[in-house]
Amino acid sequence: NQPSRTTPIHVVPVETDDDWMALADVRFDEWIRDGTSRDAFRLATKGLYQEERPKSMLFLAKKKQKQDDQTHRLATNNNGYHDSPSPISLVTMGAAELSPYELDHALPNTAPYSALYVTDVVTDRNYRRQGVARSLMQSIEEHAAAIGTTHLLLHVAYENSSAIRFYGTLGYRVPTLELLSFLDVTSLESSAGTKGQILLEKRLR
Repeated sequence: NQPSRTTPIHVVPVETDDDWMALADVRFDEWIRDGTSRDAFRLATKGLYQEERPKSMLFLAKKKQKQDDQTHRLATNNNGYHDSPSPISLVTMGAAELSPYELDHALPNTAPYSALYVTDVVTDRNYRRQGVARSLMQSIEEHAAAIGTTHLLLHVAYENSSAIRFYGTLGYRVPTLELLSFLDVTSLESSAGTKGQILLEKRLR
């Protein structure tokens, strides 16, 4: 069963082994179509961030959900039985990454900005249109602002009109000329692998 839309979405950082597995699984289910094994993808995902991208901040969107197994029946003192509620589990609905790496050579240290790059925002297909991406983005923005970030940047494919509208509702716009005067857009596109996509930015402070 899908969780109720009124159930709060909890956005948490990736920290435990279970979190790493959940991150890999939501990406695997949405991205992988080439026969790669799930276990291999899990190992590669954790290894990538621990060895090559340790400064990236990863987030999971989760909801509490009753498990689908039949209601447990517990023995009572008179040898009868009574129904107990199905156990509650946390299900992963989506994930996102907040990264400094794409901007390493694109925004000089002398720029009067502190920017981070939002990438790999993914929602499990079973939980779309339930506010998952919005919850992830709100948490990312709060975290980024708390550590002194002034701007967030991201790319969207030209043909992805729904994503363009979505980010527009969150206040993301084409970068200002002032920001572009410091930003090496070509370098950013090369690092992010997003050549030909639309660059959007949001000022946090």
